[in-house]
Amino acid sequence: MDWQEKLLIDNRNAAFMASELYDIPGVKIDPNEIETNIVRFTIDPSHLRKKKLDYFKVRDHLKEDHEILCNAGFLNDNIRFVTHRNLDRKDCEKAVKAMRNLLA
Repeated sequence: MDWQEKLLIDNRNAAFMASELYDIPGVKIDPNEIETNIVRFTIDPSHLRKKKLDYFKVRDHLKEDHEILCNAGFLNDNIRFVTHRNLDRKDCEKAVKAMRNLLA
C-alpha cells in the first residue's frame, strides 16, 4: 500500500472518530469539518467542571490509563487526535471508548 492509500485510510479513521465523538455528551465537534487525519474538538466547560477535568487532565488520563496519545491545546482549550500509519480502526475505537467512559 502506498502512502496515498494509507493517508486515505487515516482520513477515514479521523472521520469515523469525529462522528463517534459527536455522540458523546459534552463533546463539541462538527464531523463535517474533518477533512484530514486531524481531529480537533472541545468539551463543554460546564461538563469539564462537573467531571473535575481540564484538557490537560483528559490528555493525561488517556495516556496514563489507556496508552492513548493526544494533544491538549496550547492554551488548554481543545483536544487533538491525529490518525496515522501506526494506527488502525481498532485504535480509533479504543480512543473513542476511553473518551466516552471518561466523560460519561
